[in-house]
Amino acid sequence: MASSDHLARIERCLVAILLTVAVLGRLASAVMPSVVPKDTTANVGDTIQLECQPPLQSDELKWYIYRIGQPDQKIFTAKNGDVKYLTGANQNKFGNNGTNLILKSLEESDAATYSCSVSPIEEAYANLVVIKSLDAYAAPNTQLSVGSSVTFTCTLSYSPPNSNFTQSRKPLDSKQDPKLMMYVGQRQLDGVMVDQEDRQKMATVNTTVTQDFIGNNFFCVMMSEAGGVMVQKYANVSLNLANSVAMNFNVVPVKNEYLLDDSVNCTVTGNPLPTVKWVPIGGQTNPSYQSGPGWATLTFNTPGQNITWNCSAQATMNSPPVLKMITFKVSDQTKANVGSTASLRVHLTSGLAVACMVVFTFSLNLLKTFAAN
Repeated sequence: MASSDHLARIERCLVAILLTVAVLGRLASAVMPSVVPKDTTANVGDTIQLECQPPLQSDELKWYIYRIGQPDQKIFTAKNGDVKYLTGANQNKFGNNGTNLILKSLEESDAATYSCSVSPIEEAYANLVVIKSLDAYAAPNTQLSVGSSVTFTCTLSYSPPNSNFTQSRKPLDSKQDPKLMMYVGQRQLDGVMVDQEDRQKMATVNTTVTQDFIGNNFFCVMMSEAGGVMVQKYANVSLNLANSVAMNFNVVPVKNEYLLDDSVNCTVTGNPLPTVKWVPIGGQTNPSYQSGPGWATLTFNTPGQNITWNCSAQATMNSPPVLKMITFKVSDQTKANVGSTASLRVHLTSGLAVACMVVFTFSLNLLKTFAAN
């Protein structure tokens, strides 16, 4: 009898062990959803969707939102296609696409950590960063000219996720933390980033207006990589450079070869008219040149090969020069020599033509005489 009781106890124990293993196996298989939500960065007013799907349709999936100073809020549960919103869940704010969570018309207060789970053991988390505004400033932005000083500033207002998790649970990924970059046209400026508070970032740089600023805007670019997607936002301001216009070069005449007493003229427009001069490259022999506001004329007096000169225009004393390069050679002939040679060629050609005409006339008359006889 005792032996029978002992066997019964063993049997009950084995059944309990098997049931426990089955339950643990089921829980283990349902620890994480088959599709988990991704970190997201979006703008105020956007509508976004956070994806989450259970391994089986029969699994109950739950969505939660976590904020500092507020109790954990369950949004809805979904099971077998049946979605139930929890009491107090604002359906003007929340929606669903199957088991996916939809957040409508984002506000700064929607920045939070969202989670979905199909098991009480572990949840899948996603951080939401909400961008409020990005502004670009230039100071001063009146009567700017090449050589003047200007301070550029980018200001970003945003809301990070206000979750009450410790850093070990769901920290904000450094790639998602918004970053600011500054440009004038295609040129990137090296600015100083300042985190004024946890809801605002500022980047600033003090620089000097250069020629390549003309005709371009100042741009602020916000970049945040969330869930493997690069999110960008732009702001720009037009620069008031009314007293400075782009320099336009006109070099005439342009030749591959100049004569010894040839001249080449470089004119440059701008407001104010720039100081223009010819600058040799590589210690070239010195021609003579004359110059005035907005122009410089080069006259050659020494022959040479592969001569390179820059027409240099400088708007102000403090601004960098703008250069127009030409490469050429200078013949050892003068215009007078070339003119004499050309004149001699004309005379020789004319004389040869007269001689040919006389010979042709004589030959024609001779043929007529033979024909008559």
